[in-house]
Amino acid sequence: MIICNMKFLMAGAEPMRRKRRAMGFKLFPSFIGIALFALLGTSNASTAVSSAPSITYTISPKADAGQLTGVIVEVTLPIGATGDVVLILPEDWGGTDKLYRYLSPIDVIGGAIVTLSPEQRKVVGSPGGSVTLRYAVSSAYDHEPNAKDGILTKGPMIRPDWFTGMGDQFIVGLKDRDTAPATVHWKGWPKGWVTVSSEDARPSTVADVIGASFIAGREVVIRSRPISGGTLRFVSHGSFEWNVDAYADRVALTIDAERRFWGGITGNYTVTMVGLAPSLGFSSSGGTGRNHGFVQYASLDTQMPVLERNIAHEHMHNWIPRQVGEMPDTGGEASVYWFSEGLTDFYTGRTLLRSGLWSPEQFTDNLNEVITRLATSKARNYTNAQAAKEAWSDQDVHQLAYDRGQLFAFLLDHALRKSGKRGLDSIMLLMRDRWQAAPANAKPPVIANLLSAADAAAFDMRPMLAKYVDAGDTIILPADLFASCATIADVKLAEFDLGYDRVATGKSGGVFAGVQPDGPAYAAGLRDGMVRLAKLNGTMGVSTKAWSVRVRDGDRERVITYYPRGKKLVDGQEMRLTASRSPSQRKLCALSMSGA
Repeated sequence: MIICNMKFLMAGAEPMRRKRRAMGFKLFPSFIGIALFALLGTSNASTAVSSAPSITYTISPKADAGQLTGVIVEVTLPIGATGDVVLILPEDWGGTDKLYRYLSPIDVIGGAIVTLSPEQRKVVGSPGGSVTLRYAVSSAYDHEPNAKDGILTKGPMIRPDWFTGMGDQFIVGLKDRDTAPATVHWKGWPKGWVTVSSEDARPSTVADVIGASFIAGREVVIRSRPISGGTLRFVSHGSFEWNVDAYADRVALTIDAERRFWGGITGNYTVTMVGLAPSLGFSSSGGTGRNHGFVQYASLDTQMPVLERNIAHEHMHNWIPRQVGEMPDTGGEASVYWFSEGLTDFYTGRTLLRSGLWSPEQFTDNLNEVITRLATSKARNYTNAQAAKEAWSDQDVHQLAYDRGQLFAFLLDHALRKSGKRGLDSIMLLMRDRWQAAPANAKPPVIANLLSAADAAAFDMRPMLAKYVDAGDTIILPADLFASCATIADVKLAEFDLGYDRVATGKSGGVFAGVQPDGPAYAAGLRDGMVRLAKLNGTMGVSTKAWSVRVRDGDRERVITYYPRGKKLVDGQEMRLTASRSPSQRKLCALSMSGA
């Protein structure tokens, strides 16, 4: 995920494991100290549906004087031959634990219930019969979501006229019945309200329902767009400074392009966009992948290209690594973040360029940001073992996997082509084929599958992997990386320096602090005590891109713009498009640079 300089890594795509570390949430301070972040989201793989009787989850409103105060969940549950089933309550997801505290005690009609632990209950009924579970869900929030809240991971959001939540936050699961068929029903909602789940009207499993998104409200709007193999349902709630219809169009094009590249994906896809109210000194955007869908959150000042980049990256996680190889178990997964996140970034940029959603200039700007950020990072030459160890304790180290992995992918693709091979695309598609052909209980590990696919193409990539990933040697992109369409030039790059204390500014709620008198922010007019109203431009770690903020200076507002350049220079590179290209040549170059 890539939004506003914060990224959160995936921890694998496993079926329902109720202590859901699979979302791997952790916050780093933003440039104002909090709330500028993005969440990883990989749509979890749908498990094959078993032939057991279907389980029904019915979602109903709980209201008082016409105001929504909670949500009622009823579960029609076939007991099975044993006469009992263990319930797994929501426990840990998105950095929030004890999510079961938002659920009322569970009533059982047609059976009895026994508490086994805080997150487990045992339901006993007649063998071969069924029971009905009923419980209420309360809100984790007592106010409308705003930019200071960031992305809503604390628990279900229930307001007087709308509700949203993730299945992980309020849906009760069933031990050893992840693959049991399940359906979602909405019942009793007021006339005029729109209700949406990413599992509506499709064959689902218990794991799918837990991995789904849910939203209902008076002002919820659904837009439909065609995509390869199905329909995009773009669902929105809240206000934005950009045209929602236009964004829905671009989201559809992005999803369509990625589906066409990988192939084999059919069915509808649901994207939910939730607007966050303004909060002085804070800006927030990001999202999380769901089964057959995605949820995004954005404060009013979030720009559409930022959101578009985020969803292109997260939707790519449906394949990388989910359908090309298995991630290591918890504890070892950080060692392959360079692949799961870096190659996801690589294919995100390629797909956006190939589909025409990005121009060659946008592709160039994005690559130059990556080159600059890595070249000026203090973690630039960390070994992969060092990077894995510190991935969640240091923002620069966390970013390393994305940038190193992406540049390594460019280097690998170039090396494959220079050796007469078809490029990295052929390796990735072979990895997909091998993963899909493998039995469900014997899927290949992602790095082993990568090496095996390269071997099948008669290319030994182990020396490159050892040198640039394992040992952390500096990646130097070849000058002819993009043939005659662009050059890679050697340049000197300034280290990134915002010119003020980012952490102290964040702790003060956006009141600038620690502005350095000899720094770039001070020279542009920024002073201690000014209040940040909105970030208009800039990328964390990228000194070559202008940083622009709207501030309140006493009784007036002003925009302050500067380049966050420190005094130290380092060796780096820069991609430069070849000038004077005709429209037809530009189109051919776009295809060539995207690997088509």
